[in-house]
Amino acid sequence: MNTLEDRVRAATHAIAGTVAPDSAPPLRLPADPGRRGAPGRARRWAHGLTPAAAALAVAAVVLGSLALQHGGQNGLPVSPGPLPGGLPRYYAALVQEPTGPWWAEVRTTVTGRVLGTVRPPLPFTRFSEVAAAPDDHTFVLAGIGPQGQPSVTQLYALRLNPATGQVRLSRLPIPLIPERWRVNALAVSPDGSRLAVALEPPGAERPRLQLFSMTTGALLREWGVNTSRPGAAPVIGFMSWAPDGRTLECSYPLHGNGAALLDVTRPGRSLLGNSTIVQFPKWAALTGNLTVTDGGRLIASAADVANAHNIVTGWVVAEFSASTGKAVRIFHRQSFRGGNQPMGPATVWWASPSGRLLIASPAPGGPGASQASTGLGVFTGHRYIPLPWSHRIAEAAW
Repeated sequence: MNTLEDRVRAATHAIAGTVAPDSAPPLRLPADPGRRGAPGRARRWAHGLTPAAAALAVAAVVLGSLALQHGGQNGLPVSPGPLPGGLPRYYAALVQEPTGPWWAEVRTTVTGRVLGTVRPPLPFTRFSEVAAAPDDHTFVLAGIGPQGQPSVTQLYALRLNPATGQVRLSRLPIPLIPERWRVNALAVSPDGSRLAVALEPPGAERPRLQLFSMTTGALLREWGVNTSRPGAAPVIGFMSWAPDGRTLECSYPLHGNGAALLDVTRPGRSLLGNSTIVQFPKWAALTGNLTVTDGGRLIASAADVANAHNIVTGWVVAEFSASTGKAVRIFHRQSFRGGNQPMGPATVWWASPSGRLLIASPAPGGPGASQASTGLGVFTGHRYIPLPWSHRIAEAAW
């Protein structure tokens, strides 16, 4: 008896056999201690529940438990059904064939339908980074080239006309990124007027974070990371703006696991000196994007979970306090069993302003799984609603 259907059938028959005619009291179940609910609130069954209805209720609990154990992708609590409102309509994805260059696609979030495809204009050969503007139909791309020579980077705007479904690529007036400097991350400000660009140097120079005008291309501000300072990392990672347009979250391995909340209005050119440092729990090695949400009070991210011996034992999708770094909301937590670790990290791509909705890719892996098994879905509460996704997508932005 190995299939889910066999287990459901056996559970149903077993429950039915326990119901005696005219049996008495109504069934009451305590709150599941393994699930987070409202404080002090216990789940209770109705006082007038008949034994037969109680049996059906227990069956529903068993079926739900089995569905959660085998719910779709890697044990996720898959809950097919209507999607919640408030999701962005479109996103841009960087797509790569196994032996080919990266190009960009604009897709619909709900159906995954490709609305337009663009390739970098020559002499640039591939796109390396993508960011989304808050208007839901403007994106920024970093084009790299030429092939076989010291590469430079050109920044482009990719715009979708929602009325016609047409996409258009245009060069931003921002100067070329110098040879061998690598764009590590891009972030468009909440009002769409400024672009933050995180740069990795080619040699012993300091990493830089630059802030440009989207309309004129003018360099507005620049910060450096003092790599000789304790806790400073050689690169600046993912970035996300707070809604006020004043704070820019920059993630990098600060003391192993932290982030800098940069105040872009403060004078000075030191990223660390102008930032509030957030230290995350030792057990949570954050992976992929960090997205500021809930008015700047929370940071949404996925994280690998490690034990006291620094061995990864699972992963979570969660939100952390932007002031204390502590986990305050867990959307999903999964443990590895039998050494069955995933083949890559989970990633949170987007978070709603309230922080109640996340678009994320679970950690790829599981028995017989491959990197291509990475999916996409919406986390809302303890539910996971799958969305269409392509294993060819290397990076995306909403």
